[in-house]
Amino acid sequence: MYTVLSLKTYSDAKVMEEEESQLVAQGDVRFKFEDNNLKANFERIETALNDLFITVENQDHHIEHEFAEVRDHIKNLLGKLEKKEQESEDRIEVLEGMVKKEVEGSLSARIRTLEIQMKSNVERKMSNIESSMDRKMTKLETKSGKMLDQSAASSAGWKWPFFILVVLMGCGVVGMYMFYLNLKKKHFL
Repeated sequence: MYTVLSLKTYSDAKVMEEEESQLVAQGDVRFKFEDNNLKANFERIETALNDLFITVENQDHHIEHEFAEVRDHIKNLLGKLEKKEQESEDRIEVLEGMVKKEVEGSLSARIRTLEIQMKSNVERKMSNIESSMDRKMTKLETKSGKMLDQSAASSAGWKWPFFILVVLMGCGVVGMYMFYLNLKKKHFL
């Protein structure tokens, strides 16, 4: 139920009086004020205001009932949503458990196969490294035996190369000193 209020204003009193007289002729006037009966006019206004207040109170009462109905409906919907949410969470937990169990099972099987593969690979590599090291050690032993034999035969041959190195280093030191003096003489240093 809606109440529409309207207000008409006039800039000229004659236009207002003509329109009021037309409405009176049509019988569509709610208030007809009598000029000389002020008490009757106030009683009519009072009655109209009381009717308006009663209508407003009825509207307020109706709106309160509508709000209560809406609140109850919202509470009902929220309860249903919470119930559905709880059901969904329970289903999600069950699914997570199933997925976790599957992943753990497949993961542990995969880890076992990887461990077996890694163990065989490591053992194979270790045996390859061991055989390679054995071969290298054998070669080193034979070479070291030959070198010991040669070093024993040529133990006096180390003095001449050492003497040549010492002479070359002495020449290098003298040459660097002369270069330093030359730079100092030219005032670069």
